[in-house]
Amino acid sequence: MACIRAPPRPARHGPAVLPLLGLTRNSHSVYTAPNLLPFGYNVYYIDGHSARELFLASPQIDVLIVGGGFSGTMLAVQLLRRTTSLSVAVLDRSSLPGRGLAYSSPHRFHLLNVPAGQMGAFPAHPEDFLHWARTNYDASMQARSFPARAVYGEYLGSVLARTLAEKGRDRFHWIQDEARSLQRRPGKLAVQRKDGSELQARAVVLATGNFPPVTPRIPGLQSASSLYVQFAWTPNALEILPRDGSVLLLGSGLTSVDMIMALKSKAFRGTIHVLSREGLIPSRHRQTKPWPLFWNENSPRTTRGLLRLIRDQVDAAAEKGIDWRSVVDSLRPVTHQIWQSLPLNEQRRFLRHARSHWDIHRHRLAPARACRSPSPLGPRSRRAPQQCRPTYYRRRRARRRPPRHP
Repeated sequence: MACIRAPPRPARHGPAVLPLLGLTRNSHSVYTAPNLLPFGYNVYYIDGHSARELFLASPQIDVLIVGGGFSGTMLAVQLLRRTTSLSVAVLDRSSLPGRGLAYSSPHRFHLLNVPAGQMGAFPAHPEDFLHWARTNYDASMQARSFPARAVYGEYLGSVLARTLAEKGRDRFHWIQDEARSLQRRPGKLAVQRKDGSELQARAVVLATGNFPPVTPRIPGLQSASSLYVQFAWTPNALEILPRDGSVLLLGSGLTSVDMIMALKSKAFRGTIHVLSREGLIPSRHRQTKPWPLFWNENSPRTTRGLLRLIRDQVDAAAEKGIDWRSVVDSLRPVTHQIWQSLPLNEQRRFLRHARSHWDIHRHRLAPARACRSPSPLGPRSRRAPQQCRPTYYRRRRARRRPPRHP
């Protein structure tokens, strides 16, 4: 979908909307929600209307949110809670709010990667999910528990239902459909639906999450082949596999672990290969102690400088008997600010050189998943280098590598 670029607006219009959504404007006049990066959403405005006019006017739909996962659902919740006259609609293929790809998995072994005590939907109430889960799911739930992701999806749906019960029910619409295009219309923006009809709104928010990965440039690999699944979360992606076949997973991150768990649940008896450029496996969660926030506006604005800063903090924590996970977790509240503080060339450098190492330390495995075997692939796995691109096999014992500090 092409980006609609609105002309710059006078500075006096900016504050009317920024406090409302917590949005920041980039150089392309596109508003981004920093607290949801890298799964953020963009807000597009029509020409000739100030931000204040857009949000204080009352057409049939003031804000149309395309995508009803976490980002889309929680944006709708915040808009309904913070305004009294704004009409909001969410357009999503599912009828269940908040699920998206992340929280719609039917498998109970697909667990959250963050403990329940830190998964509250509202920053001021981090234990809101924990309290809800104890009442509606499991009374014995602990702050360090890692429940199934589907449970969190139900919680997000309850957050929206709770908001509608308190305020905004007559100002909200959930539309189960699919968006096909976004176009300008006189005085509005139009989103074309699957059947060709249009929905018009003053502002359109794209909360579609991550796009499917592109097909790797591998000789002989054809995206149309029935032997190749481009997107791991494609419905029934694993159904066509014979139980004693052979599977190659490209990448060794959390999604790869999810696929391995799903294959095991289907009594898959074949061989699972995992090909990774870095050969890194996500670290596991452990009990942590609080560590003070050490990043501020005067901290380095380079990838190298940030890594040095984090390593220095890890060394300082180790001297006090505190695990490196505490240092990494202390950056959670300011991760989006750190990312935005980096110049574009440094962001690219981070993605090119440091992202995979950051991911395995920041996005960790729930203990229940990590403890099932020494390696996510099972006890009979080994790491074999192939042109400096490690491949993981199931047949021999893994040689465990000590965890690297970020």
